[in-house]
Amino acid sequence: MKMNAKPEPSTAAMIWNALAGIAIGSLVYAFAYPVTMGFALFDLKFLLVYSGCLAALFGFGPLAWFVAHKRQRDLARAGFSIGLGIAAGGLLGAWMFSITDRPRALLEFGAPLTLLFLFAPLPALPPRFARVFGSGGLAALVLLLAGVSSTEMIADQGYAVDTRPQIPATNAQQETDASGRPDIFLVSIDTLRADAILDPKVPTPFLDELRARSLRSDYALAASPSTLPSHITMVLGESPLQHGAYTNLGHLDDNGATTLPEVLGQAGYRRVGTAANGLLDAYTGFDRGFEVLVNVAPRTVQEVSPKRVALSGRRMVWYSMPLPDLLSMKLSIGLTMRRLHGSGTLVAEDPILADPVRELSLAYLEDLYSEPTPFFFFLHFMDPHAPYKASPQFLGKLGGERAMPSRYSSYTPGTTMQCLEVLTALREGDSTAPEALQILRDRYHEEVMMVDDALAKIFARVEQSGRPTVILFTSDHGEHFAENDHMTHGNTLFAPNIQVPFFIAGPGITAGELRVRPTNQDIPLTLLNAAGFKTDRFGAGRNLLDPNVAETPYAASHDDLLAVYLDGYKLILDWQANDGPASSLTPVALYRMADGVAEPNNLLGSAELKEQQAALLAYAEQRRDEAVKRGLREFDDAERVNLAEMGYVFDADGNATEEGH
Repeated sequence: MKMNAKPEPSTAAMIWNALAGIAIGSLVYAFAYPVTMGFALFDLKFLLVYSGCLAALFGFGPLAWFVAHKRQRDLARAGFSIGLGIAAGGLLGAWMFSITDRPRALLEFGAPLTLLFLFAPLPALPPRFARVFGSGGLAALVLLLAGVSSTEMIADQGYAVDTRPQIPATNAQQETDASGRPDIFLVSIDTLRADAILDPKVPTPFLDELRARSLRSDYALAASPSTLPSHITMVLGESPLQHGAYTNLGHLDDNGATTLPEVLGQAGYRRVGTAANGLLDAYTGFDRGFEVLVNVAPRTVQEVSPKRVALSGRRMVWYSMPLPDLLSMKLSIGLTMRRLHGSGTLVAEDPILADPVRELSLAYLEDLYSEPTPFFFFLHFMDPHAPYKASPQFLGKLGGERAMPSRYSSYTPGTTMQCLEVLTALREGDSTAPEALQILRDRYHEEVMMVDDALAKIFARVEQSGRPTVILFTSDHGEHFAENDHMTHGNTLFAPNIQVPFFIAGPGITAGELRVRPTNQDIPLTLLNAAGFKTDRFGAGRNLLDPNVAETPYAASHDDLLAVYLDGYKLILDWQANDGPASSLTPVALYRMADGVAEPNNLLGSAELKEQQAALLAYAEQRRDEAVKRGLREFDDAERVNLAEMGYVFDADGNATEEGH
């Protein structure tokens, strides 16, 4: 042993240098963070990126130690290099995610850069500086987590009805063209299962009375398990296979097909819509043909937004790399909430939107009833969509206010994440899961009761007007409550997602049961004929008021699923909407429609149903061959944040799925 050899720096020196490298690198990482660059909300960004870098140190640190020993390199230099490399890799991964939307950008771009630092050690910091920067970073983390000098959040005041856009003045031609025709209401209740308003334990007096005097069916078939595709079908009379908006990421394109509001506008009708799901707005093209379409759902995300910073952490910081999207998002929100106080919240519970929709609709009705011109009114309620939370008047009417078992109490009540946790517990056989599931059902049904009350108030004003009125009541899709091992919606083509309520009332419409199974596609043509327009074609829909209307095959679709209905049977197939006519088709389930919403028996491959299965597959192939490829709209920053909050994950091709569904 040489007496003049320098002693090898210890592992402790490596750790202090690594912490110092992370602290210094995190300052740059936070400043250059792709969301809200600069010093704005610097504390929030530093908290997220520094926490992520510390988490990454547990993975890269041992590797750096091993490589340094193997190559007989200075441990302190290796520590400082890996600390800076982790921060540099995280920043590169964050920027690449913001540019490409590749969900594993940190792994694909950030990790290789970090490894480059690992194999090209930088000079180490002097021991004193290493301890100062290393301990300074840890101290900053403690202070930030403690909420020192936290930011005040102001509560959202909600939609102001007094600021609503005004309906344009009527012209003389409109009054002439539409004179003597009835007013038309298309009422769509988001996420309403068909059986929810048929359950005698769920009091819905207004809907019971309306249904009793309507031409009705126990359920209709939705076009999709998602909001936007089904609503586009309601106004176009075309299935997603024809209009190409297979998911909530689509767009109502101006491709030559005319919408129901446009046709009614040409006939002299006023066209007004009030909605509460942010997807039903101008940026998705759903406003085509409306004079006024107002959405009360909060959507704006400011450039300097704590919410925007927090939700970006789901894919832009190191701790997100091994975690499911929803879990990393929840962690980012939890960290950021340590920096906030006041009357507001970072990601507020979705407000109860039934009240503003009711008040906004009543205000527009006063405007519309001030003149004789008939109108088309699209009336949409977001409730009973998750999070399940009725107003105080209805919360607890069915027991939905009772406390959840402790396993689920850390989740905001009624949210998608709580639903998914209940589903996980059910799969594990947890004895508390059935009780938790029933509480979720009760909260959902209390929201249904709340909407029924809001509708009663709106249509009391309609009745008071004394004007002839056509009312069609339906929904865009249903909701799973553990049937077929699923929760919520947007995830399957099983009956709980696809069976929705359907009834229509108005002048000359005789109450009774419909002869055929209605679908979303039938809405435009049926409403036009109910209003006295003698037309026999609108999209692919049928006129349900025609005494000779016949049962026809039908297809419902989603991004990666296709369901076809024929002669009392239903076949579900895997397919890829993005490939359209080129997609392969793989049957996965076969059901008798008479088996109801539970669909308990998958009959796929049954010898006795060989002919039926072959006929269904042939029809599916026909619809596939005629299908258009999926269309996507452009996403702005605000929508990306809102989609992330809803659980959407974007892949390298721009596809999006709902994590955990």
